[in-house]
Amino acid sequence: MAQVNSFAEFAGASYPIQSQVTSGVSYGDTLNNYVGTLNVDTAANAPGIGDVRLGVSYGSTSQFVGTLELPVVADVRSGVTYGAGGVEYTGTLSTGSNVTIPAITDVLNGVVYGDNASPITGNVVLPAVDTVEQGVQYGAAGTQLTGTYIAASSVYQVQNQLIQLTRGDDATFEWSTDGSWSASGSVLFGITGLTGSLQVAATIVDASTIRASLTKTQTDALRGTYEYDVQMTDSSGNVSHPVTGQLVVAETETDIPSNTPLPAGRAT
Repeated sequence: MAQVNSFAEFAGASYPIQSQVTSGVSYGDTLNNYVGTLNVDTAANAPGIGDVRLGVSYGSTSQFVGTLELPVVADVRSGVTYGAGGVEYTGTLSTGSNVTIPAITDVLNGVVYGDNASPITGNVVLPAVDTVEQGVQYGAAGTQLTGTYIAASSVYQVQNQLIQLTRGDDATFEWSTDGSWSASGSVLFGITGLTGSLQVAATIVDASTIRASLTKTQTDALRGTYEYDVQMTDSSGNVSHPVTGQLVVAETETDIPSNTPLPAGRAT
């Protein structure tokens, strides 16, 4: 509650209460002498340095220095006011002249961007991974997505359980089966006869077709002749090896014996 001034000529006037006056400051009149008790250094009474403009010193001994930095008007949207009282400065940034906005044909479909008053929506549609060639990366940074599509002309039917390929080439091959493959099972294509072992996941294309692939990195590590098998684990956990055969890896295609036919293209 405010203290009342005792002078008749100032009847009804009042002084601020001591807790609102800086500690140690004397004020009042002849009959009413007050000393302020407000400690401006306590967290409750002093603003945080992040709320005080950059470089401004404050506190009882100027022990605090503000760190708040306001943006320059050129970086604030045109017409937006800010600063002291919310009106000290007015932004001058024009999205039409100072900012480069990508064309909608460069922005992913459905992404909204630009000025809130006039939003823009991108219309770039990326292909599904199963329509992009296997191993090809695309999307964000060029690596977001990886294609899985294998053209029919690139898939080879395994004949007489013999697989022949050239070292350092990508290779995809298929086995035709008796139609007993379980769509709910899992399949592994494994190679033996090398240091350690090599197993890759195979794909059940349908009830009568299994497909497996080796990358150029994997085939580059192979030389000569190996044994392979296809291992199936059905939905009940039962493991079987319905396909076994021989894998021949040549340094070049001309190194494959002339009496050994190359894998034929996939039948249609």
